Amino acid sequence: MEKANIEIERFKKKAMYYKKALNLCPDARILEVFNIISVLDGYVKDNELDKSSLCIVDLMSGDGYLTKYLHKAGFRNIHSFEACNEMSFNSENYNNSGIKLYSIPEILEIEKIICNLKPQIVISLASFHHLIIHDKQEPKKVNTIESLNLQEKVIDICMRNLDDNGLLLITDIYDNVESIEEYITSIPFWNTFDSSKLLYNTLNETEISTIKKSKNQSNFNSIIDEKFTKYSFRRNPSINWFRQIVDKQTSIGHSDFAINRSLIEYIKSNYIYRFSTFACPWVFDNKGHLKNFLLNKFGFSIDDNSIISDNEVLKEADAINGITDIQNNRVLFGWNLSMTILSKTETIYKKKTNKKRTVFILLLLLLILVINIVMNLSFKLYNKELIAITNSLSLLLLGYLLPEAFSFISKTIFNQK
Repeated sequence: MEKANIEIERFKKKAMYYKKALNLCPDARILEVFNIISVLDGYVKDNELDKSSLCIVDLMSGDGYLTKYLHKAGFRNIHSFEACNEMSFNSENYNNSGIKLYSIPEILEIEKIICNLKPQIVISLASFHHLIIHDKQEPKKVNTIESLNLQEKVIDICMRNLDDNGLLLITDIYDNVESIEEYITSIPFWNTFDSSKLLYNTLNETEISTIKKSKNQSNFNSIIDEKFTKYSFRRNPSINWFRQIVDKQTSIGHSDFAINRSLIEYIKSNYIYRFSTFACPWVFDNKGHLKNFLLNKFGFSIDDNSIISDNEVLKEADAINGITDIQNNRVLFGWNLSMTILSKTETIYKKKTNKKRTVFILLLLLLILVINIVMNLSFKLYNKELIAITNSLSLLLLGYLLPEAFSFISKTIFNQK
């Protein structure tokens, strides 16, 4: 990410422990993935796209965590990019599966590849905050101006190589709530049909049924806050965990340049965007698994003489993030992320609205036709002036519906060919 490669070196040191954590509890972070895939499936459905051929770039894919779940959810054209070889997954295990792994020397090199892909979706899960430049005089300190510039460059690369109706989706930790609250919007896409199937390894039937009923991401947040977590995700436990515990209590530390007001302002000035924050608590079979996961994933296990004891890690986790007991000894660890969606056009957000409008007009036309037929058949209800009005309305509504019908027929014939 820079000549010193401080972030890459940090990942090299913790790669083995990070992978150990994810192997121990592979589905712990499933609610992060659930949100992403619910949004993607909503986008696919609303825009009538073919899920299996949709070209997706998984940016800074790490050990392939998101890539593997995208494949499980039915996506079959996935291109994963990673700069740290020690973190990468073995793509040979996914031969002929539609997954391709690219090893890049540094992040800005992605343009040489994605310019030929023209992806419809570019996703970054919990990795964008690692796009940072460290201060030359004080290497442990993040240079915020240069880091912001780097993140803006990566966004610009993705956006100029994105399909015209595509999405750049950045899911990551974010700065304090007060500074970004005014930018929060609704996320227009949501479909839990396939994403809910991924929950069966961690949640029970009742829990899945409750979550599956969520009508949108905001509704999902309400369900999680009310039924599943000790503290509201609005406390922003994720950023507090990193800055108060991981960075201060491990030798490897944790630098970040989280999603913040300056970056959102840049996005808002240059692209069409949607922005939200959401709850995604991690799910564990028991408290022992939670403890081992935290110790390995966040670098506590790397230290021979740990700054903080194992039990103190759990104590701090409960105080900052909240550890919630649920059925069968399982526990939830409070976690939250932001979701930023960038696009080139507003059209992709209006497809669903257009569908609802078409259905409404079709029903209205049918009602008018029924009224017209009844008036023509009934001597008592016959009204020449009213029939003339309903005839005019019918023609007006047909004028709107016919282009929609021709468009649908054309798409159907084209897809069959």
